[in-house]
Amino acid sequence: MEQLLKSEVDDLLKGRQARNQMIGPFPNVVMQHFDVSDATFDLVDCKTEASPLVNAHQGIVTYVNTNGYTLRFIRYDEYLSAYNESKYSRGIGRCDYLAFDVDGRSDYFLLNELCEGKLQNKKQDGTNELARTLQFLSGSLRLKDGMALYKQRLCFLSVKEQQVQSPGGMADAFNNAVRIIPPIYTLTDRRISNAGFQAYVSCRIVLDGQPIVGQTMPKRER
Repeated sequence: MEQLLKSEVDDLLKGRQARNQMIGPFPNVVMQHFDVSDATFDLVDCKTEASPLVNAHQGIVTYVNTNGYTLRFIRYDEYLSAYNESKYSRGIGRCDYLAFDVDGRSDYFLLNELCEGKLQNKKQDGTNELARTLQFLSGSLRLKDGMALYKQRLCFLSVKEQQVQSPGGMADAFNNAVRIIPPIYTLTDRRISNAGFQAYVSCRIVLDGQPIVGQTMPKRER
């Protein structure tokens, strides 16, 4: 799948050259990835940290890999951003990571966008990055067919919010519960569903082969 992604994304980017002669020679960019098979692990945005993998509950998103998948994470935002100077990737949506299992089961293909702040302030921009990433990838029929081979095709927006502050630490018990088992919300976006993906908001992604049950997104606070 990684080779398919590399070749097809590059072809999609090269297609922009025919429409814009101001774009120069196509640069040689390496698509970086890392593999993880740990039972649990946390990730951060690789643009802001030296390593995407951090200690449990120290990252933006926690993966619970109960079925022991070997997961390959493509540093997708970092990859497309390497083309910015050459203008090949200008204006193209890019989530932080693409991920898929590489041990032959073909159970999961994931898009994950990571950010920090208040969920309601980050929701629209994060959703747009996921949707626009899918729209771009779907420009390749070979990629669409390749992603369709995975049983569960999921988009996750993971937003790390500040913990509730309270006098004397009265909210600590609440903070601990939210940090360990954060809620999962259903994210509705036609651009994502039309691409054959389901979307959720969560900082805890459980890969156990079971369907995901999300809650309704809370209404925006006024």
